[in-house]
Amino acid sequence: MSSSTVASSLSFSFRPPEPPRPAVELLADIRSRGGRVHRMMQPPGVFVLTTDPGVAAWLQDLGARLKCEPQGYPLARDSTLREWDLTLGSIRVDGSLWEAAG
Repeated sequence: MSSSTVASSLSFSFRPPEPPRPAVELLADIRSRGGRVHRMMQPPGVFVLTTDPGVAAWLQDLGARLKCEPQGYPLARDSTLREWDLTLGSIRVDGSLWEAAG
């Protein structure tokens, strides 16, 4: 009986994950890119409105969730300008987004 051994290499990283960035820092970065940060009446809801598709994509990459169609929605009936509405609650941060948005 012939036996062949297949070696597989698994790569493990023993580097700890990066700590989440502070909520205040994330919101400042969003605002500096033109995003408009709003908080809902009740915690912990925080959302962003933006007309910049790059900002919308960046926030989605961080874990934000769209509350509109992927292509955004028109700002006015005859407008070519589009806007994206994203909730930030699923982005991991240090601190409270709701308090930082206040």
